[in-house]
Amino acid sequence: MDLHLTQDLQKAWHEATDALGLARGTRLDSTSATALLRRCLAMGPATGESTTPLPPPERLVRLRGQLPQLASCLVEGAAAQVAQALEDPTYCRRLVELAADLRMSERMAPEICLAIRADSMEMLSEAPLDAVIFADPQLIGHELYPLCIDACVAAGPKHVPVGVHLDWLVGDSATRVIHYDLEEDRFIEMSLVTPRRLDRALPLALGADEQHHHRTLDELFAERCRNRFHAAETLDHKAISAATWSKLGLSIPSQTVCPVGDVDGARQVLSAGGEWVLKPEASTGGQGVVLLEGPMELHQTSDDLVESLQICWAHGDAVIEERRDGLAYRDDHEKDHSLVIRLHVTSTPGGLHVESGCAIIGGDDLTPASFHHGGRSIELRQALGQLASRRGEWICVDVAQIITDLQQTATAAVTAVADLDLVGVDLVLDLVGNRVVPVLIEANARPAGLIHSRRLSDGLAGVSNSLWTTPVVKQETVS
Repeated sequence: MDLHLTQDLQKAWHEATDALGLARGTRLDSTSATALLRRCLAMGPATGESTTPLPPPERLVRLRGQLPQLASCLVEGAAAQVAQALEDPTYCRRLVELAADLRMSERMAPEICLAIRADSMEMLSEAPLDAVIFADPQLIGHELYPLCIDACVAAGPKHVPVGVHLDWLVGDSATRVIHYDLEEDRFIEMSLVTPRRLDRALPLALGADEQHHHRTLDELFAERCRNRFHAAETLDHKAISAATWSKLGLSIPSQTVCPVGDVDGARQVLSAGGEWVLKPEASTGGQGVVLLEGPMELHQTSDDLVESLQICWAHGDAVIEERRDGLAYRDDHEKDHSLVIRLHVTSTPGGLHVESGCAIIGGDDLTPASFHHGGRSIELRQALGQLASRRGEWICVDVAQIITDLQQTATAAVTAVADLDLVGVDLVLDLVGNRVVPVLIEANARPAGLIHSRRLSDGLAGVSNSLWTTPVVKQETVS
């Protein structure tokens, strides 16, 4: 018998069907029910409940109690299947992670739906299988979706990569995958009846211990690992990258490495005046980056500078780098925002290509332009059409020429490092005399935020088609 749905559950059902592209009122099967269940988990406290957010275990208890009501939203028999699945630790963990995604970001990719039963996934045995290997599940659909669409366009639906968490690997075979269903426009995550050996692996979204995980994957997959660890490690260390680029005559900021514990050395650099960027020397995805203004920082509380340094030193040495983003993005309200340009460089047998990128702007001109610091992306041409000298005059540029200059600089930066198939290169723009100059900041062989990428050719969403046109050799399936 259908029970009356509360207003909150009715809203969750409507949001779930909207997200799945279904008519409101459509009853969901046990797999598509994930869209509803994660929204129920993400709901705030009901009327009369404590305003303190419930921890995941208690949210799951609440969800189990809501199943009799939710049965009216599901096809016959699905509620019983879901009840059984909620006894599976893997299913529950993934459901909690997917619910957390709703609180972190607006939905920019199709739903990830959890299949309750293991599947043979026969279509995975028909062609060589590419995989994106990840360790951090947070918003992983935002990283997978543009890559899957690119692969569909470049090589066809049978050659779409799957997402595989590190924990789902047994040797070089996957026991569970996230598969993009083109017809339904959703991801299906499922366990496999028989582990499937992966023919090629691209490490992305590896979390806080990304270098260790990358090294492990490189040892496991060897030549089948896209973006070899030894090459990625070079880019992970900003000082090494900068020294290499400087030898090639590329424009970089001047920088000083500040070893762990050397507070006096940091103070000496800042005493020279000017504007600086303090950041970890190792790759951290924007964590620990702070913008500094020379001697002004020395008049702040000593603990403030030390605290910023210690955040960096948690990852190893720190770098104090000259601030070279002389040009900012000026919005329609005449407010300046720090600006970083991210370009994606891909390597194919035909050479290096820059097919896509985006502009990332900070909340203002004193906040780092990174997603970690609350930055947002805008279309590259929009950013280049609204440039201004920071707190100065508007700057009119030849947008097409600037894009060409940016592409050439990004390509030259990656030329110095072999064995990398996909690299995100970050640049800023400076004004040298009357000339706009692209300045290299850093590069990452595990670029994040791929959902924000737009093709330079037409402005449509995408990262790289050529990434999926390189032949891959099929490996034997584990029996």
